[in-house]
Amino acid sequence: LDQLDEDCRERLGKNPLRVFDCKVDGRKDFVLAAPTIADRLCGPCTEHFGGVRSGLEEAGVGYELDPRLVRGLDYYTRTAFEWISTNETSVQAATFNAGGRYDGLAEALGGPATPGVGFALGLDRVRMAMDREGLPRAAARASRCFVVAVGEGDARAAAHRLVDELRDAGVPAERSYEDRPLKAQLKMADHAGAAFAAMVGERELAGGVVTLRRLADGEQETIAMEELAGRLLREDP
Repeated sequence: LDQLDEDCRERLGKNPLRVFDCKVDGRKDFVLAAPTIADRLCGPCTEHFGGVRSGLEEAGVGYELDPRLVRGLDYYTRTAFEWISTNETSVQAATFNAGGRYDGLAEALGGPATPGVGFALGLDRVRMAMDREGLPRAAARASRCFVVAVGEGDARAAAHRLVDELRDAGVPAERSYEDRPLKAQLKMADHAGAAFAAMVGERELAGGVVTLRRLADGEQETIAMEELAGRLLREDP
């Protein structure tokens, strides 16, 4: 305890995990020697965290594991995260986005049990980081294509990749981040103002194609996945 300052002693009494976040005078020896959360996960949490990491790897998002990363509020559960810029010299200045899961928060406030995830974003830090890296500030556009996963597993992973590919090609695209039936996803596409829905299921994956539906009139056709972005960029809805 003699290594803790007054603020960290107060944290120890209220929320012991917050001691990991004591940044005064750097990381203390006792913090580095303490057991890590990652080494003591329960079975369901281990499986969940494995899914998070697999999703990041499938999306090509680089990450580093920090077994002592904690958030400042008690309602966080399971995964916590920070997004940092590698162009800054200090951790505090480099962090421009931080958050995590809080699956029990809605229920604690009197609502139904509801999964939750959120973050706080420093817009000024994001804009400064973009300027330093020479990234353009694109204007917001309505979704042109809503990617629909028909089924689970491979279809959801393919939908995730397809959204990324469309966005990289300059096509505003969205998808559902929950397991929802086809009809519900098409309803989401309408609400998003999308002109097209690109449906990916077992049949499409086997043939390397998507079923493209024009939402205005329901007309649909089969098109090769690699041709989808070009088609959406040149065709009027």
